[in-house]
Amino acid sequence: MAARDQKSLKRRRIGYYGVIDECRDYELIAAGARLRPDYQWIFVGPLAKIDPADLPQVANLHYLGSKKYEALPQYLAGWDVAMMPFALNEATTYSALPIRRSILQVASRSFQPPSPTSSKRTVTAAWSASRPMPKPL
Repeated sequence: MAARDQKSLKRRRIGYYGVIDECRDYELIAAGARLRPDYQWIFVGPLAKIDPADLPQVANLHYLGSKKYEALPQYLAGWDVAMMPFALNEATTYSALPIRRSILQVASRSFQPPSPTSSKRTVTAAWSASRPMPKPL
């Protein structure tokens, strides 16, 4: 069963679920959404420690709010790419990424982590095994 509030969003969908807080790289997210206006960027989760007015506002960014834990597989099943848009710092690199990797692997998504030694800002993404990876920019 598909999640109703994302069903009307066009395909190529890039999604994130989890707390939407100050640990995300919103500048990078906004840049990605502007570079890929044909993709829908979907965020599922509660806001914490961030003013909603500070979230990027781009036409293809969709903030769907908190959902019940049991509904998350329906959202993930409707995404072509699952992302982890963490700002890269010591806390997110060594604590958050291993946890998220496990969650995405359970959901049958392959995982492409950033290099802990890289200074590049990246969105870590997991691609569905049944859908091709997007072409690089």
